[in-house]
Amino acid sequence: MKVIDLIHSNQKTAFSFEILPPLKGTGIEKLYQDIDQLREFNPKYINITTHRSEYVYQDLGNGLFQRNRLRRRPGTVAVAAAIRNKYNMTVVPHILCSGFSREETEYVLLDLQFLGITELLVLRGDKAKHESTFTPEGDGYHHAIELQEQINRFNQGIFVDGSEMKITGTPFSYGVACYPEKHEEAPNIDTDIYWLKKKVEAGAEYAVTQLFYDNRRYFEFVERCREAGINIPIIPGIKPFKRASQLSMIPKTFKVDLPEELTSEILKANHDSEVQQVGIEWCIAQCRELMEHGLPSIHFYSIGAVDSIQAVAKDIYYLTSINLQNLFFKDVIGQEDIKQRLIQEVGEGRIPHAQLLCGPEGVGAFPLALAYTRYICCTHRTATDACGVCPSCVKLNKLVHPDVHFVFPVVKTARCDDYIKQWRSLVLGHPYFNLNHWLSEIDAENAQAVIYTKESDEIMKKLSLKSSEGGYKITLIWLPEKMQLPCANKLLKLLEEPPAQTLFLLISEQPEMILQTILSRTQRINVRPLDEASITRALEQNYGILPADSASIAHLANGNFIKALETIHLNEE
Repeated sequence: MKVIDLIHSNQKTAFSFEILPPLKGTGIEKLYQDIDQLREFNPKYINITTHRSEYVYQDLGNGLFQRNRLRRRPGTVAVAAAIRNKYNMTVVPHILCSGFSREETEYVLLDLQFLGITELLVLRGDKAKHESTFTPEGDGYHHAIELQEQINRFNQGIFVDGSEMKITGTPFSYGVACYPEKHEEAPNIDTDIYWLKKKVEAGAEYAVTQLFYDNRRYFEFVERCREAGINIPIIPGIKPFKRASQLSMIPKTFKVDLPEELTSEILKANHDSEVQQVGIEWCIAQCRELMEHGLPSIHFYSIGAVDSIQAVAKDIYYLTSINLQNLFFKDVIGQEDIKQRLIQEVGEGRIPHAQLLCGPEGVGAFPLALAYTRYICCTHRTATDACGVCPSCVKLNKLVHPDVHFVFPVVKTARCDDYIKQWRSLVLGHPYFNLNHWLSEIDAENAQAVIYTKESDEIMKKLSLKSSEGGYKITLIWLPEKMQLPCANKLLKLLEEPPAQTLFLLISEQPEMILQTILSRTQRINVRPLDEASITRALEQNYGILPADSASIAHLANGNFIKALETIHLNEE
């Protein structure tokens, strides 16, 4: 898929990162290790930098020197192909003006097209180390927009010498760079934005920023771009601070300012390990603020910072999953008939006081219950879904609604409230989970999970209180088949004589193990295995899996979305 499509199809802020080709002669295995560290966060694409050749002088003795051309990091095209083949992921090689003639650029485009790699990041590139100002290579280009024009002509089937291709392949799509604190050679920010707009008009589909540490600079830049008529996605480029020496190196190299608050915290650190932690915490705060503004993607510069990026991503991206923390009916995979039934119940004011959603793991019974709960509580619901902005919806975004209670299996004769923090973490990360996932979340993989007798007393105590929001009091019971018998008997009494404005939603994978008397007091909804088309669509939209692979995985999943996710991870390994 095209980068722009991957970005727009994602339901959350997408994750991507940039890597460097390995140094000449060092092999590619270390690069694979770095990618493996970040793969769990479902990167939508990986950028691969390109490096120009430099001139070095070899001492031949007797005062003689030989000038040689050396590229220390060759192989961008090969590395891009290797990553795509190994990980089945969209790759975005950089293509430069710097160090390349027009003919050399054309050969790179031909190689990429033969490999089926059609996403690019178009850059001018840095000047050579021995140059005081940027100088093109031979008949190469001074500016990225000129390189864009060659790519556009190539897409039209025209070579640099004006001759026409006999067969044209898939056209290239590309993004460009931009600079929230302006390019070092730009006389002012307005001129920089003027040329960015020209690059957009020439065909750039998105722009990735130079790294920055002050979000205010980014937001101001985006606002000025919008005022100038630039409407493409402007993706923030982020890199966690790691070493004290970067206090002087980063401003000098990248021409960016460091906020005083960040600088003062770094200066307090005694060791680089403490600096790294400051950098991680600063980056997490940066990313959270960016996400709150609804940005479609964040791009990370990984060179020398893979461990830090992994720590940041663990905080802001749930491992190996899409983020459905604000679960609505529209986010539930498939099950359209059940969604319509539940919506109709609410619309007609005939909500049963006790319902049992039952089906095997991975079919979405629990996500349906969550979306249903949100819809019931929403004060401004539409005909199809909750509003997402009323006070009730906002509270449910964090699972802290005072009238919504959760009951679930625990260990060590504990109460559910003792594990509520871990429960929220798991559910907010991904509501498609099973008992093994839950036990792993609470570090109790080998334990027997039970809903203990005393939990029924907790339920009765909570339901005896007056509704805080003036609506229903809702109790979701996940895996009621795990209830101890005395607990189940007390629940039966509650179901027979429910307090006013009280709803019970039971979510079961083995309803045959529930007391028959409880079953008789509930309205049962059988949640069937997911259809292959729904799983295929979810894998394509949320994971960027190619259509053919998504269809194959969906077929193997046999209606179980959890199994589909496990298949993805097995393929990755």
